[in-house]
Amino acid sequence: MPSTITSLRATLFLAPALVLTACQPAISLLEMVAERNNALTAAGGERERPAPSKPADDTAALDTQEAEAVALSTDKPLEETAPDEPEARVDAGSGVVYAAPLATATAAPPPTSTPDPFQEAGDPVRLEIPAIQVDAFIELVGLTPQDAMDVPKGWMNAGWYHKGFRPGEAGNAVIAGHLDSSTGGPAVFWSLNQLAPGDEVFVTYSSGLRLQFQVEGNQVYDHDAEGPTIDTIFGSSQTADLNLITCKGAWDYGNATYSERLVVFTHLVGEAPVDTVSQ
Repeated sequence: MPSTITSLRATLFLAPALVLTACQPAISLLEMVAERNNALTAAGGERERPAPSKPADDTAALDTQEAEAVALSTDKPLEETAPDEPEARVDAGSGVVYAAPLATATAAPPPTSTPDPFQEAGDPVRLEIPAIQVDAFIELVGLTPQDAMDVPKGWMNAGWYHKGFRPGEAGNAVIAGHLDSSTGGPAVFWSLNQLAPGDEVFVTYSSGLRLQFQVEGNQVYDHDAEGPTIDTIFGSSQTADLNLITCKGAWDYGNATYSERLVVFTHLVGEAPVDTVSQ
């Protein structure tokens, strides 16, 4: 835009000089014709009409531009434009030529989000551990007022920590279960310590999606472990892991809990066929 404005200003400043130069020959010719007319009048002859003067080079260019403007104001069709370019428009009434509109760029489609494979899966509802004869309903549990993971209400139920990761997605999902009941009898995870690497664990969602996990190993922690231990059990991970937790150790009467926690670590193997036999 600055270069265009500079050129326009230069043209405006030079225009008066061009007009005066072009008028000079026409003025001299008129004086000569006037003298001859006066002589003819005195002799009784006919007045001579001045012949049109030949335009100078600069005015010829201007006359050419005016002729082109007049041609555009008629019904003569415009020259064909390029196939991919929009055409200009002429207002026949006023002779005004409107420039062809600029083509607008087509907006790129917005990026699509990655679909969540668990969006329609619902919640995990069933836990199967064939090696220790576990086939349990899964409850959804959160935190206690002391900010500890809550436990399932049923002694034979498992509890999935629903504020964390889902079983099967990248991260550490956690399912807990009681070791024993209030009467001292075996509960759902009574035999969890018997699991060995390679044993299978299955989690089924309410949609019917059934995932298979494989035991890697186990670890025992103090019941009040914090910091890195919590991150190891509940934190993020590049792999899809499922950690199973139950009580272990001696009964702590002061805190009304067992002194230790047993954690069995498993990793996702893949989707498994639905078990129609035990359903």
